[in-house]
Amino acid sequence: VYGLAAGAVFATGLARVFLGAKGGEYYGSNWLLWTKFGLFIVIGLISIKPTLMFRRWLKALRNREGLPAHDDIRKARRLVMAQAHIIPFIPLAAVFLARGYG
Repeated sequence: VYGLAAGAVFATGLARVFLGAKGGEYYGSNWLLWTKFGLFIVIGLISIKPTLMFRRWLKALRNREGLPAHDDIRKARRLVMAQAHIIPFIPLAAVFLARGYG
């Protein structure tokens, strides 16, 4: 679901850039767009490790191998929380971008 939501956000952003009233030239030269894009990429990269951990844990649970170690849970939680703290800056940048700042 998280990946589908990210894809939808990315698709609507592309639609705004290429089909929006301000056009691609305005958005392409604005640092806020590149900041948003960079944050999006950072969040995507951060999400790789916890996703792989969750899949490994699910497989272990299905094979009745037990619960993950507390240290592993702590590592996954730290990465998910990092994403959660970065995510609000993307719509914030979008608002400023739509209002003509940058």
